[in-house]
This record gives sequence, structure tokens and C-alpha cells, in this order.
Amino acid sequence: MKKRTFLQTLSLLMAIFILVGVCPVVSVSANTTGVTKDGFVYEIDNEEVEITDYVSDEPKVKIPSSIEGYPVTSIGANAFRSVISAPRFITEVTIPDTVTSIGVYAFSGIKIKSIIIPDSVTDISAFAFYSSQLLDSITLPKSVKHIGESAFRSTGYYNTKENWQDDVLYIDSALISAKESVSGELKIKDGTTVIADRAFDGCELLGSVTIPQGVTSIGEYIFYDCKALESVTIPKGVKNIGTFAFANCSSLKKVDIPDGVIDIGEHAFSWCSSLERVTMPESVTSIGASAFSVCSSLDEVIIPSGVTNINETAFSACASLKSIVIPKGVTSIGDRAFLSCTSLADITIPESVITIGIDAFGDTAYYSNTDNWQDGVLYIDKALIGIESYTFNKINEYNIKDGTNVIADYAFYNGRTLEKLTIPSTVKSIGYKAFGGCRALNNIAIPESVIYIGSWTFASCDSLTDVFYEGSQFQWDRAVGDEYKTGLRRTINIHYAKENTYVLGDANCDDNVNVRDATLIQKAVASLVTLDDIQNLAADTDLSGEVNVKDATVIQKWAAGITVDFPIGDVKN
Repeated sequence: MKKRTFLQTLSLLMAIFILVGVCPVVSVSANTTGVTKDGFVYEIDNEEVEITDYVSDEPKVKIPSSIEGYPVTSIGANAFRSVISAPRFITEVTIPDTVTSIGVYAFSGIKIKSIIIPDSVTDISAFAFYSSQLLDSITLPKSVKHIGESAFRSTGYYNTKENWQDDVLYIDSALISAKESVSGELKIKDGTTVIADRAFDGCELLGSVTIPQGVTSIGEYIFYDCKALESVTIPKGVKNIGTFAFANCSSLKKVDIPDGVIDIGEHAFSWCSSLERVTMPESVTSIGASAFSVCSSLDEVIIPSGVTNINETAFSACASLKSIVIPKGVTSIGDRAFLSCTSLADITIPESVITIGIDAFGDTAYYSNTDNWQDGVLYIDKALIGIESYTFNKINEYNIKDGTNVIADYAFYNGRTLEKLTIPSTVKSIGYKAFGGCRALNNIAIPESVIYIGSWTFASCDSLTDVFYEGSQFQWDRAVGDEYKTGLRRTINIHYAKENTYVLGDANCDDNVNVRDATLIQKAVASLVTLDDIQNLAADTDLSGEVNVKDATVIQKWAAGITVDFPIGDVKN
């Protein structure tokens, strides 16, 4: 990458400062690796140093706070690990207060007796000090927000019985692990701020747990397979519920997720077969794949309005779920999101949805009800979900219902006898392999309203010779993405009804010219985003042939009503 001169960089920063009122830090990756004279192997990336190995025989290790003028912020995976093939008799380690993360197995198996983790560290990865058997003195700061599984397992501290309190091991404000014998009601010690991943994994006798204020994240597998766990109290302040956090807690009946939680991880509550009710606050914006899959007793779910994606298999096999309202703002519904929700008869899909994955509503009560199928086609609200293959191996022509706005993934897949298909002007998206295998389809007209065409949409359309698109090539290219992965053969003719046009200044191509376009240009100039060909043409407001900070300034002036010398807002060819 070509580096800017100091004056160019300074000019860019000053321009952005003027435009947005702040001066962002512009990082230049040094992409440097090396070895210090003291034996520390390192890598510099984005002006930060990671220690990746140690090649000295010196047993007393003092990790430097900086190398080549850049701060040492990370101890990499296996950096100081001692194994049989490469024994390291490290007896002392000093970690500088610039370090924020300690990697997997970073200090595993070494001979240290004590360690002080500095206040700068926020993340300690799995097995970081695993099997350092002499390590019996550990100082953990409250700055640590995540501790991976078995980070301190088989250390001297872990192996000392006196350090366990009622079958639970704490180090300072961190709960490290619990023995499988822990049972009944458990109130985690006040002052605890972090619970290590898999801390209660397999504690099959644990009946209830109260998590204290101060804990901000429930990590991966923390309560996995706690089969007797019936209730859990999650405090305000928690932001994330991790992958498999409560998976297979088959006795868990209800969960009240407190306001402030943003992310519910993959499989977080999967296989909670007794879970009847879950309350999710409006703060939740992400529900991970399979988050509530196989919650067979769950009969009601209210999805928060801030959620934009329903990930794959998120609610699959929730056999008691009777109705679902997808909130406005959701743009995608993943593969098999509600597959095998066999009681699900009432479904509401908003017009904001752009993509619907394969079998998203397969084997639901709605899907299985023959009254919901119209001439072999299943619609839900304005979404075309799929076809009945038997019917579409006999018919030659079909008109998609007026008002339809999304055609789901695989919707007409293997409609082998279909020769002609009419798509109404309301359709805005056509999903992945939507017409795949329609071997008799010889031509198709796609309305200008379509702004998204999924990958391999026309795969194995052996008879297709012509595609008639009612928009321009610019619009077509934007709809299919940067690469032509539509499944169209090279010999197929694409006919465009309109000449290429763009609106000068409309850098984000949303049919409006405003300060958002200026912001996008600023990000592009700072190499934070990449503009496509159409965006570059629209962003070049001064027609100089180059997109720069001046173009953003022109838009801001124009948006503020200040006269500029360029035709902002004009349609250009």
C-alpha cells in the first residue's frame, strides 16, 4: 500500500476534523516481525505489538512494554508455553501494564510460582496458565472481563483444596470453576465481576443460581448441561450471553433477560426443553444461530424491535410456539429459522425483510396447512416462500401474485416444466437459487424494483437465453453484487431497459443527497470503506476524476443551502 507523506496525512486529518468535528486516529500497519536481543519474538500490526514466542534461556522473564516504539498489547497463543518437546523452566514472569490480552496456552506448563495480572488486561484466553503446577499465588484485577475455559486449571492454586469455597473456586473477583458436586441453590459471591467460560459445565445437581451485580457478560458454556437448573437470576449490567451459555439446561423453565443485554449467542438456550417463557428486552439487537432451537416447551416469543437479523435455526424445533411476529426492521430470516415449529400457525413478516433462507418456515403448522397454498405456491404476507414441486413439474406458466415483495431462497427450485414466469413490479429481492433448476425457463423479465438478486439464482437454467431487466446496468450490477455469481451462463444476453444513470452527490445511492453521503466519502478517503464504480461516480461532486475530502465538503455546503459551483443532485449518464 502506498504510504502518504506527513503533509498529506496532516492535511487529511485536518480536513476530517473540520468536517466531522473530531480527529480520528489514523493507524498505519507496520506489518513487522522480529526478535529482540532479549529473545522476544514479536509481530507489529496496526501499531500494536504481540509477543508470539520466547527464544531465550533466561528463566526470569520481564516482558517489555514497547518494541520499536509501539506498545506491547498482546501475549500470543503458546508464546511462553512449556511442552515436553520444548521444556521451558521459566520461573518468573512480569507482564507490563500495556498488555490487554493473554492468548491460548500463553503460559501453560511453566514453573512460575506467582503471577500478577496488571490492571490493563481485559481478556485471558482458554488454558492460558494451564498446568503451571507451581503457580499458587495469582492476582487478578477487576479489569478482566473474560476468562477462557481452564485458564487456571491444574495450577497450584487450583489444586489447593483450601482455595475452594463450597465447591466453587474464586480468584479475587473472578469465579474460575465449580465442581460437578455443587448442588441446590447457589448465590455467587458478591463482588464477583467475571465468570470463566465453562465454569459450571456439567454441574448436573445445580438447581438455581443468582448472579450478582457487577458481572457484565455470561460467557461460553458457563451453565452448559446443568440438567437440574430450574431458574437463574441475571443482573442488570450484563451485555452478552455467550455461545452455549445455558444449552441443554433441560429443567430451566423461564428466563428474564434484563435490559441492557445486546447479544444472545449461538445455541445460548438450545435444547432447554422445559423452557416455557423467555423475556427479551428491547436492548437486544442480535439473536444468534440456534439460540433457542429445540426449546420444545416455548410457546411465546416476542422478538425485540432492534433485531435486524433472525439467524439460521434460531427457533427451529420450538414445537409449542404458536405465533410469531417478525418486527419491522428485520431484513433477513436465516435458513431453517423456524423449521419444525409444528404448532406455528400464525406468522407475520414485515416489508423490511429482504432475504428469507431455505426452509425458514418448513414443517410449521402454517406450512403444513393446505389452505395456505395458492395454486401450489406458499405465501406469507408479501413473501413468496416456496412451491409445491409436484405442481411445478406439470405447469408451464406462473404469474407471481401482485404485491409480493420478496422471493425466498430456493423458492422455485427444480420447477422443471416452468417456461414463463411473470414477476410483479413490487418485488424487491430474489433469493439464493430461487430459480435454480428451472431447466425449461427460456427468458425472464425482472422489474426495476428488484434491488437484490442472490447468488446462483439462475443455476442450471439450461434453456435460459435472455434476461430482460427494466433498470440500467448500474442498477443490475448493484443488485447482483460485486461478482456475477447469479449462475447465468456467459452466453446469456442481459438486456437493460434504461441507460446508466446516477445522481451526482448521492454516494450511498439511496436517492437522496445529504450529510450521510459526505460521511461516506470521508470514510472512503480514510480507507475505512470501499466505494463501488457507481458510488465513485456519484461521489466525485467536483467532477475532478478523483474522490477526495473536497467532494464531502461540497455536499455539506450544498446540504446546508450554500451555493456551490457543481450540479449536485443532477442525474448523470
